[in-house]
Amino acid sequence: MTSKVPAIVLNRLSERAKETLDKVAKFVEEDCIP
Repeated sequence: MTSKVPAIVLNRLSERAKETLDKVAKFVEEDCIP
């Protein structure tokens, strides 16, 4: 998911925010979209 974040913003994201985005993307792909 973090690959979809624009590069100009990427350096402003904390590591925790990046992890959260990845978890949300994984949840959506696995559980919400069968």
